[in-house]
Amino acid sequence: MNQKWWQDAGLGMMVHFGAYSVLAGEYKGFKVDYIGEWIQAKCKIPNKEYTEIAKSFNPINFDANLWMKTASEAGVRYIVFTTKHHEGFCNFKTDYSDYNLWNYQKRDLVAELAEVCQKYGVKLGLYYSHDLDWHERDAGGWEKKDLNYGMSWGNTWDFPDDEGKDFDRYFHNKSIPQIKELLTNYGEVAIMWFDCPMDMTPERAKLVYDTVKSIQPNCLVNSRNAMDCRTYCDFFGLGDNAVAGSASNDTKESVITLNDTWGYKYFDNNWKTTDTVIDILSQCASVNTNLSINVGPKPDGSWPEETTKIFHELADWMKINSESIHGNTAVDAPMNCEDYVLTQKDNKLYIHFLRNIRTIELLHIKSKIASYRVLGDLYDINFIQKEDPSCGLIITKIECEKDNKHTVIELCFDEKPLFASDIIEQNQKVTLKATDGKIEIIGKSNAEVQRVIGPAGEVYDTQIGFNEQGVLTNWYDINNFIKWDFILREAGEYKITLITSAVYHMNKWQGGHKVYIECDDTRTPIYEVVNDGLIKEAGDIYKQAKTYLGTIKLNKVGKNTIAIKAKDIIKDNTPGLSVVQLILNKIDN
Repeated sequence: MNQKWWQDAGLGMMVHFGAYSVLAGEYKGFKVDYIGEWIQAKCKIPNKEYTEIAKSFNPINFDANLWMKTASEAGVRYIVFTTKHHEGFCNFKTDYSDYNLWNYQKRDLVAELAEVCQKYGVKLGLYYSHDLDWHERDAGGWEKKDLNYGMSWGNTWDFPDDEGKDFDRYFHNKSIPQIKELLTNYGEVAIMWFDCPMDMTPERAKLVYDTVKSIQPNCLVNSRNAMDCRTYCDFFGLGDNAVAGSASNDTKESVITLNDTWGYKYFDNNWKTTDTVIDILSQCASVNTNLSINVGPKPDGSWPEETTKIFHELADWMKINSESIHGNTAVDAPMNCEDYVLTQKDNKLYIHFLRNIRTIELLHIKSKIASYRVLGDLYDINFIQKEDPSCGLIITKIECEKDNKHTVIELCFDEKPLFASDIIEQNQKVTLKATDGKIEIIGKSNAEVQRVIGPAGEVYDTQIGFNEQGVLTNWYDINNFIKWDFILREAGEYKITLITSAVYHMNKWQGGHKVYIECDDTRTPIYEVVNDGLIKEAGDIYKQAKTYLGTIKLNKVGKNTIAIKAKDIIKDNTPGLSVVQLILNKIDN
């Protein structure tokens, strides 16, 4: 299995395109308030009627060459194209269903894309809904009724009677054969991207994985092949519109929408700016996460004007800065500054500015810098490295001649640079990410796996730990706690803010827990985790909230230890106390 290209890719593109694109988010005058590709389920459109809609799907302006040219110029290294979404309609020629574009329009969009991908150096990946298929009576999800924003996962409007349904009949007679077709008929397939594995038992997921590998051993399988995301897959995909909060050794993938939908909705004008996309791309690159940007084409196959504009502007940025994205890894140190993120390639370090700031101090670098420059030579910088004896740090100070948001500075070293391993107070602020802390599990019983009911009725086996979004979750026992070591550069009184999160897909933020803070011999009163302000996340799925926990006086310059402990944790149908980060802001006297 060759994962090197995947780890170096940095940027991909997902495409949601199908019969749902024809409706463009509206059915009989009703504008759906949900993602466009789920319109059949949202409106419970009968298959007989929806088939006529699918027959009218005629993407006359689908231009695979233009798509791949635009994508490659923006730095895209792979595409994941929807061959069959949950509606069951196929964008490829298949012997296992008449419900396909070839049958209606004599078009095989997968074949057209496969022909040009290699020309532009973009690897071909294929999205295939292996579990859900609303066109088929036996397909999955029908046992999960009305649990997805009031919708059923399976088609219960055409097939309300469960008696006689047999998922394995669909799975073996359509799903597996079509996966084989996709891996056999279109040359090299770099990724098989599966989704919504509601009925994928370990045995079924293993069959899918083994089928892929038996035909194309180097093809990567994403983690949504199975409910157990660690099994029968090659890389971990985060939740929809979720961005990783911490680095890991394995490259992950974050997939984001450019507005609020995946499939095209003509009235969804909540577009991200290119600045926002570049921010997310830089943040993903800094934590070993590929970013895949979703495109929802219009029903004729052309892209929305806003999508094209973002890709062209991203291309302008990547022409200058792509070397700081492709082939880069996270640095081996806690980086908790909101002004910039860092990526690393061999003996080079790249500073990605997320804000317009003229002066920054890098506190973690322990190696001597041999040379430096702004990528694209856009302006000059002043640079100095000096020691700070008060806390034993080497400070790298950079002064810029102009506002520098989204510019990238390259630092070169004679050897691979070394970093301080401590969290360091910076600009009178200490940001303590959950994943930079250490979990203390007290007592054998507290480490035992617990069974928790999720918001959609799922049963999870859980244990306190970090998830792939960088959140400490499954914290149910008040004897357990998390602590951090950090270096304080300036003593004084600090305001405490706790950021907590919903974790499971479509779960609202929940509070009510009671916590307190300890730092050496100092302890705060007990505070309730409340909603002092929701932080809107991309896609608005994983809610985060901030709670103010009073103040604490920190008198010791140098190394300190701080912990958040619980007096009471709400356990009913929640992910427990889920911690994103603890923030200490110095109060000016």
